[in-house]
Amino acid sequence: MLTPADNDSSGDRADSRSRIRRQRALFALLAADGISSLGNLVTVIAVPWFVLQTTGSATRTGIITFFAAVPVVLAGPLGGMVIDRLGTRMTSVFADLLSGGCVASIAILHHFGVLRFWQIAALVFVAGLMNVPAETSRTAVVPEVAEASGTSLTRAASLRSGVTQTATLLGGPIAAGAIALFGPAQALFVDTATFAVSAILICISVPSHATPVAARGTLRTEFVAGFNFIRADSLLRAILAMVMFMNFLDQAFFVVLVPLLVERLHYGTPGLGLIVGVFGLGALASTLLFSAYGERSNRLRLLMICLFVIGAPRYLVLAASPPLVVALIMMFVAGLSAGPINPILTTSMYRRIPATMRGRVLGTFRAGAYGAIPLGGLVAGIAVTLIGLRPTLLIGAGLYVVATLSVMRPAWHGVNEVADPEPPIHSESDDADSPLVS
Repeated sequence: MLTPADNDSSGDRADSRSRIRRQRALFALLAADGISSLGNLVTVIAVPWFVLQTTGSATRTGIITFFAAVPVVLAGPLGGMVIDRLGTRMTSVFADLLSGGCVASIAILHHFGVLRFWQIAALVFVAGLMNVPAETSRTAVVPEVAEASGTSLTRAASLRSGVTQTATLLGGPIAAGAIALFGPAQALFVDTATFAVSAILICISVPSHATPVAARGTLRTEFVAGFNFIRADSLLRAILAMVMFMNFLDQAFFVVLVPLLVERLHYGTPGLGLIVGVFGLGALASTLLFSAYGERSNRLRLLMICLFVIGAPRYLVLAASPPLVVALIMMFVAGLSAGPINPILTTSMYRRIPATMRGRVLGTFRAGAYGAIPLGGLVAGIAVTLIGLRPTLLIGAGLYVVATLSVMRPAWHGVNEVADPEPPIHSESDDADSPLVS
């Protein structure tokens, strides 16, 4: 005969098992994201290195990086429409498998001695084209997974950001190790394996979400729905402009300005790695802190503080040509301020986008946000050539001050909203009258 204590113990165990089952989807989603991000970094490093080693051509290496970047812009709106029609799970699984197949094909064709340069470009392009809807699918399903697991949306978004940052920190060393052990072509099988594992995790553990048939429009109206929804919401427009601006400046900073500074101040290659590494460590630490305590904060105020610290100070300090230790301290502090930014912005977006449009809106948003990245390095290189490194850094500091002050606009007050606001009025008739439709 069970005593009341035995009954309580059995109930506790049952509750614990139920909680674990509910959280399994969140764990699987985070694991799939981390593994996929890790594999992508291996490919980002291994493919250009493979092209450089096999062709000896910097031009061809640049062409391959171009073909890898372009799909991010092209596939966003179209991929979002596919997600809303087919569902997040099916889109993610098939896109992962196709991307993995393209990456593996490069290594297989090279092994049999029949690989041509145009084939590398085509396979990299298709892999990137498939990778966009896969990543957008995992982003779009976060609210449902968080709700099912009993986790707050803020914490789920923060944990996902932390996992991605961890993968970024580990991706470089793992890619270098795989290339050293197996060679750049065979290292691509590491990425193939990560795509497969990601697809399996999503398939067996993460629920799917698709737009009901009754809520769908024509292909034409659905394709532009993401543009129109963002245009109709002042906060989403402000967030998109901010993310485009930050991606532009960060690309310029890390790809052009920091390497030039390291070279001129004789920090050496280890100094470059340390600068990037301590920034990533700071961002990871603050992301985890925000996941634990972020819900208690005034998000708009925290966002303004983070933007101020991550922006002008690091540009000004580096413009002063400091010793390496000072640069590392500044970059770690900047990293600490970077962590909460993405979770704050992502959570605000989730609360404003209806589930039936999440794929299209997020796909369009991703295309716009990433579209500014290729310009960052180009503009920075031209600016340094024309006016010099220090003036370019000072201009970057000034631009970040302007961006920080822009957060004082009324549109940004929506960041502090807790309950889901009413979405902007949007209908097919609005699409038909929209100047974006021609």
